[in-house]
Amino acid sequence: MIAHRRADVADLNSRARRLLYAAGALGRDELTLPGGEFSVGDRVVVKANDVRRGINNGDRAQVVALDRDGLTIETRRGGVRLGRDFLEARTAAGDPTLVHGYAITAHVAQGMTVDRAFVLAGETLDRELAYTALSRGRKSNHLYVAAGRSDAREEIAPADPFRREPVDALTARLRDNGAAALAIDTGIAASRRELEQLTRQRVAAERDHQAARRRTLDAENRWSRRLPGGRSRIEDARVIEARAGNQVGVLREREREARALVEEALQVAVPVARRRPRRERGLDRDLGLDR
Repeated sequence: MIAHRRADVADLNSRARRLLYAAGALGRDELTLPGGEFSVGDRVVVKANDVRRGINNGDRAQVVALDRDGLTIETRRGGVRLGRDFLEARTAAGDPTLVHGYAITAHVAQGMTVDRAFVLAGETLDRELAYTALSRGRKSNHLYVAAGRSDAREEIAPADPFRREPVDALTARLRDNGAAALAIDTGIAASRRELEQLTRQRVAAERDHQAARRRTLDAENRWSRRLPGGRSRIEDARVIEARAGNQVGVLREREREARALVEEALQVAVPVARRRPRRERGLDRDLGLDR
């Protein structure tokens, strides 16, 4: 599930987990953490980097085991044990280091591909975010709009006779291109900063990987597997080297995706009056707005 606002993401995560727990799809034992209650079977998202453990901010995983001292998650790179020191910490922004992953924001979903995407069309969803969210699913992409209406205005003023129905309001927002001509100075600049940061992280990770490789070679040269503790020292060095290598691979992939986003943004950041991007014309067709 994808939404724009973090409050909507938190609400969707809470609703999804309650339904799954009630249906018996999750383990009965729960571990209480800053990010909520977690059980075996929970889908989660890691919100902090930890090179030693081989995990990165944005990694999606599933809880496969837990006890009072921590839990184990299964990522696409394998199982990772997370102790209380990591789980009860906070990110630089004050967020939990582990959150539920049944729903994510459209910004986090950039570069991600899933089988089916379910997008909540809140009042803040614009054309650009809609394109990002509705191009994540390989097999299908579904768009949902809330049918309810807010009575906040009626408490202080007469009802608006020209108020549009939710679907009509959403259609109008999807027709409009929210990217102004100055998008090249804002969105592209932000994407370039993110690309530069990822490049610096990738270069640093490559240095760490090279250092880990040297330590592995040193351990293999200095220690024999037949000596007491020799086998464990060599295996520990190899594990650290493998994790550092995985980190390099992840950052290279994210750097590639960020570079593709910059290149894509450069193509579409042209004033609408001069040229509408081909992808927007395609989005019109897919949403039925070209009729």
